[in-house]
Amino acid sequence: MRQKSSGNALLQSLKSAKGNQRVILLSEPLFGVLYYMYMPLAAVYMAACGLNPLQIGTLATVNLLSQMMASAVSGAFADKWGRRKTLIIFDMIAWCTPLLIWSFWTSYTGFLVAAVLNGWWRPSNIGYSMLLSEDTDPNNLVHYYSLTNIAAMMAGFFAPLSFILVKRFDTVPAVRGIYLTMFCTMAFKAWIIYRFCYDTQVAKEKMAEFKNIPIRRIVFSSGKLLKTMFRSAKIMQAVGIMACYTIMKNITDNFWPLYVTGLVGQSNEQLSLFSTLKTLITLLSTLIFLPKVRIDRFHYPAVTALLIYIMVNITYVLLPVLGLPLIVLGSALEGFSMSILIPLTTSILLTTLPDDNRAQLLSLSYTICLFVSSPMGVFAGKLSSINLSWPLILAAGIAALAVVLAVKLHNNLYPERSYS
Repeated sequence: MRQKSSGNALLQSLKSAKGNQRVILLSEPLFGVLYYMYMPLAAVYMAACGLNPLQIGTLATVNLLSQMMASAVSGAFADKWGRRKTLIIFDMIAWCTPLLIWSFWTSYTGFLVAAVLNGWWRPSNIGYSMLLSEDTDPNNLVHYYSLTNIAAMMAGFFAPLSFILVKRFDTVPAVRGIYLTMFCTMAFKAWIIYRFCYDTQVAKEKMAEFKNIPIRRIVFSSGKLLKTMFRSAKIMQAVGIMACYTIMKNITDNFWPLYVTGLVGQSNEQLSLFSTLKTLITLLSTLIFLPKVRIDRFHYPAVTALLIYIMVNITYVLLPVLGLPLIVLGSALEGFSMSILIPLTTSILLTTLPDDNRAQLLSLSYTICLFVSSPMGVFAGKLSSINLSWPLILAAGIAALAVVLAVKLHNNLYPERSYS
């Protein structure tokens, strides 16, 4: 039976959410608000604490390497300990502990320790994803990820408060106050999820299966699952789409601002306005268009969003002389395309993975994505040093590859509705 009001589907999904899904969705702002307040100031805070640019860049690399290591073993922890226990333990390790270190141990060594620990948010994220996706209708999953995306975007509007605090109290005390407040909210959020969520039947079966097996043996046995992944065209195509999206987002986040200020000639101050425009369009299109998206017909919105992204990047490269109007239109169109891709890529991957080994397969999928996407940042940086628009060409090419993968995945999943 079709929904009478697809425009309210997100609200209906939120109202109808029960158990794990309801707890996850309602507790999300406890993370998002403070996260978006400190993130724009993290590098400035480290510099104010005496770190130089090389040290800050090294910390970013260390954090990424830590994430890759953590991703490889995340599923093993989620299956051994259960989703709830994994989430609360690694929220304490990867968020609460680094937040205290960032507040009080402000030497380079302290930041280095925090960077390593913070990279271990990946197991917590696997537990979070399993609690949200297990026992869930696949079509509702798109709506749930859309709702978490909306929560993140709404939290982003609190970011200006951090700049007000910095102006009032100076950088170090203001950011330290945000860190300490987030320590409290993250600890409370982790407790809420542990107290009010439950491990699903799939999770309980995995916990029983691995009860007497050490974590290291579970990790080493994941090599068999890796072979299973590589033999499954559907899984690898879904992982490929996720990797493409990750590369596209990294290039856009890091090199689009350089193109706008260096080649088009817009000021640094205008970047925040373009970012706000993207956020507003993403929020509006999420509310208007995402309720109509069905996971079993993902190819239509996915391919449309990717083609728009390609068109925008090609236009940037060919017509930089259009200046401000081009950037405004491009920002709006990019905001629309990202509103589709952000929740859809994760939902596609989760629904492609089999239930019985979903946690370990998801962690391996994230590891592959990080492994593939990390070198592309260096490559894009070299391209940018030659011409500021070339990373955008690379991003368009990656998006074209994602189009091919999306079509192939749809044909594999639904051969009766396949098209060439």
